Amino acid sequence: MRRAGIAIAVTIVASGCGWMQLGFDAGRSAANSAESTITAANVARLVHRAIPDGIVTITLGDRLVGISATGTLQAFDATTCPTPASAACTPAWTSATPGGVAASDGSTIFSVGNANDTNTLYATGLDGTPKWSVDFPYLPATENPGVSQVVVSGGYVLVGLRTYAHGTNRWATVVEVVPAGGCGAPTCQALHEIPVLGTADFVASGTTMLALAEGEGADFAARVRAFDVKFAEELWRSKWFDDSSDPLFSPAHGRLVARNGVVSFHQYETNRTDEYAIDGSPCNVPAPCPRVRNLIGTGDPGAISDHTIVTEGSRLAWYDANGSGCSGIPVRCAWFAVTPTGAPGSIAVLGIAGGVVYAVRDRHVLVAYDETAATGCSGPPTVCTPLWTYDLGANQTVVNFLQWNGRVYVTAAGPAGFAQHVFLLPSS
Repeated sequence: MRRAGIAIAVTIVASGCGWMQLGFDAGRSAANSAESTITAANVARLVHRAIPDGIVTITLGDRLVGISATGTLQAFDATTCPTPASAACTPAWTSATPGGVAASDGSTIFSVGNANDTNTLYATGLDGTPKWSVDFPYLPATENPGVSQVVVSGGYVLVGLRTYAHGTNRWATVVEVVPAGGCGAPTCQALHEIPVLGTADFVASGTTMLALAEGEGADFAARVRAFDVKFAEELWRSKWFDDSSDPLFSPAHGRLVARNGVVSFHQYETNRTDEYAIDGSPCNVPAPCPRVRNLIGTGDPGAISDHTIVTEGSRLAWYDANGSGCSGIPVRCAWFAVTPTGAPGSIAVLGIAGGVVYAVRDRHVLVAYDETAATGCSGPPTVCTPLWTYDLGANQTVVNFLQWNGRVYVTAAGPAGFAQHVFLLPSS
């Protein structure tokens, strides 16, 4: 293993910031409020670079942490990578630790791997040094759980192990709760586990985890539930969602996004988005919690900043994140801007940063819009056109996005494997 010096590791810890997990934060908000370099005023000037010898999954200060060509963790220095000619970058360090589903709390990098009928969570120092690990063994040829996600929040690492119950059409996830600081030994154990339902990824805010969970008895319709991860105790639950024709399968599909004290749940079958207060207000526990408000439209929230919710689908739609434009009983919220309507599922939100909404059209065309729906937008009704467009190629599919410190990192998959694209302002 090659390691960076201790002084470099200390610098990273001191910065304590970055796009440190999938979707930026534990709530999967995909919104970086710290960005000030790339804005709606200059996003059209972005130029393209590439990193040919690895992909970037998270950033930690000036460290670009990701996966090497052999599938292990590695880190590049953002001050020297990418190069002006998009040549190979020299890693700051490389590790033998598997690099899957990386996340960090700013002092430790967490990744996962699978070998010998065991899923393993690895904790690695910011200089690439192994710290500790947790094994999650399973019996082969049964449910064969795979790691679906890793969320770091409130001093805990939440590891989702997804299983498929054969013959029932039911997917379920067991969330293993692991203290982020380890146990003081090379091999640790999970503190406890929390079972949740379906294929919707769970999210978190502090020590509160928000997920879908099943009903009692024969009724498996989905409801949002909040858990205290320290004690694996339920804090509150929502009312039941509308059942579809297959109550064992359909209602458990959707997306959760949390930010600004609110969790949004979009149910795919009904194309409906309801919002709930993360702290459970105004619930009368144990009675089911009513929704705070509902978004008018069928779009799926793809990113939520401190100011804006942007939904995706056949078009993008902008909503005020703090309830402006909402009225009625029950409270419903109207969008204040949209993009032209295309085919179903033709455009997806990638993230929001520096007042710019990043999205991908038809899986391979990157586009950027003004978050305030001013520049490049006209109406009424307000319709927005892109401030910037970049086509990665028809055989490419965007699979990961992050934006940090004046750089946009986009990972795409194609016939030749993964490609790491970087976009930055000239001379930056």
